[in-house]
Amino acid sequence: MPILYGAIAYREDLTPQFQAEIDSWDLAKTYPHPIACPKGAPCDKTYGLMLEVNASDETAKEYIDMVLANMERQECSKHAGRIRMNPPR
Repeated sequence: MPILYGAIAYREDLTPQFQAEIDSWDLAKTYPHPIACPKGAPCDKTYGLMLEVNASDETAKEYIDMVLANMERQECSKHAGRIRMNPPR
């Protein structure tokens, strides 16, 4: 089983496409709240966040900020299905 190092955000409307990968993480935890597009309506895209198992609340916030920055840079119709992030330094 793979161990998650860093974090991965999966677009929630595409979760079925990534379900096998999501289920395969042996050591990972799920952030309990979806991350919504910061642009607001009419964009309804949200992401679920999987974190390395030992990620602190502060590290989780850094990953959330990375997801939000990624969404801010892209047109809503082009939000990626999956966003991989290396651990912050």
